[in-house]
Amino acid sequence: MRTRITPMERNSWSSGGGHQRYSVAWLVALSCFGCSLGPAHIEPSEPDSYPTVKPSALATVESVIRVPVRVELLSLRDALNDERVIPRQFNQWVGGIKTPQGREYKYYAERGDFTINSSTGNLFPRKDISTALRDWWKGVEPLANVFVSAPLRYKIQVNPKTVPAGVPYQCGSDNEGLSQAVIGGFMAVEFAPDLTLTTTVNDVSVQMIDPCPLGGDDMMVVEEFKNMLRDAIRLGLQQAVARLSKTAIRDQVEAVWTVLHKPIRLDPEAWLVFNVERLAHSGLLSEGYHLNDVIHVVAKPIILFGDQPRVETTVLPPMDPRPAAMGFRVATDVRLDYQKLSDVLVNRLRGERVSNEDRSIIITDVALRSNGGNQVVIRIDFRGDAYGHVYLVGKPRLNPLTQTVYFENLRYDRATAQQLGKSASWLFRSMFREFIATEAVIGVTQATKKMQSLIAPLLNQRLTPDRVMRGKLSSFQAISVFADETALQVRVVADGMLDLVSGES
Repeated sequence: MRTRITPMERNSWSSGGGHQRYSVAWLVALSCFGCSLGPAHIEPSEPDSYPTVKPSALATVESVIRVPVRVELLSLRDALNDERVIPRQFNQWVGGIKTPQGREYKYYAERGDFTINSSTGNLFPRKDISTALRDWWKGVEPLANVFVSAPLRYKIQVNPKTVPAGVPYQCGSDNEGLSQAVIGGFMAVEFAPDLTLTTTVNDVSVQMIDPCPLGGDDMMVVEEFKNMLRDAIRLGLQQAVARLSKTAIRDQVEAVWTVLHKPIRLDPEAWLVFNVERLAHSGLLSEGYHLNDVIHVVAKPIILFGDQPRVETTVLPPMDPRPAAMGFRVATDVRLDYQKLSDVLVNRLRGERVSNEDRSIIITDVALRSNGGNQVVIRIDFRGDAYGHVYLVGKPRLNPLTQTVYFENLRYDRATAQQLGKSASWLFRSMFREFIATEAVIGVTQATKKMQSLIAPLLNQRLTPDRVMRGKLSSFQAISVFADETALQVRVVADGMLDLVSGES
């Protein structure tokens, strides 16, 4: 039996049926929405790499390798005391000096041995002699001057036939009939650009210690006597310093210059390269029978890894008048392998939970690699209310105060950001990225310790038969970081002093 549906019933059914169809659609929508609340699968593709960028060159800071040098003055002393250079006796006993008034004088003088930069108290026991010589040196800058001095005994006598009664017969005398005086002279000494010595006789003096009673017009005799001695001594000093001027340190500096071009092996794959560039010096210091100076070999030392580097030898340059930097600094790039860095981050981050809006993930793995352009990629794997992995990219930076590497502007790459925004916006809005940026900070003590272990054995070894390295490094510090294709390269510098001293020191 079929049931008939009236028009009114048909209208009523049509209206109610619409509501029922809407309800069914809403239930289906809710059902689908419920499906989206399950774990989201996040699996973006790997980020595109940036173009390759080369790191800056290593050698950028001038350093100094100090080479103390000494010039012996014994040859100068021998020349000064050679009678063929400076006579021991000055005799005008025949002829003498005549004054305008017709008086005739004759004189005689004899000198003792010359000494160099000697204490006047040791050379001349009499206090007044020491004082006279000290007064003559007063105000003279001693650093680049060589002082010479010798005792002098003299006599000036007048011909009694040429003077009236009452004029002194002799100028000064002691028990032996000779009066005392002092000969002094000093020469300015400096290194020429070709490392030979240049010397100039600056002054010669004859200081009379015993008083001379001659007065008035007769004092010109004393001045003439002193002038005669000064001229003879100056001529002798010029001949003596001519021998000194031939003394050079070029050979010993050239030997050092040549050996500093050779890379020094630190371990089977590490080499110290000095990169010498020019020469300077501290300035000569005259001390006793020596001239002391410190040659500054200006260089930009680096430590390189791999096969022995080839270094082109250059000829010894002339002395550069520009001052040199103080101290020795050597630099190197120490590799921090990405796999080892990844292991550090895995140990630190695995099992860490990140939550937001009652949902969370747990980190399961971490991997670090290069992304070109001095950038790195950090891949984070996770499970939980979302599963899969994300990529973060950033540029490594070094914090010099904490000696740590961090990643500047660490951010999701484009594909990761799109997937998170579409499928797990709660994770995108979480502190996940900030947490990784905070935890992905790496200390560089491993790099500085490696630098120290390489350079420490260098400090005391013989480079030439007569030169030994003596060094003291006071600090090791990382100064920058660069992400190359296979590792983070941490630039480390060691600061201190390095001398090449005589092998007998």
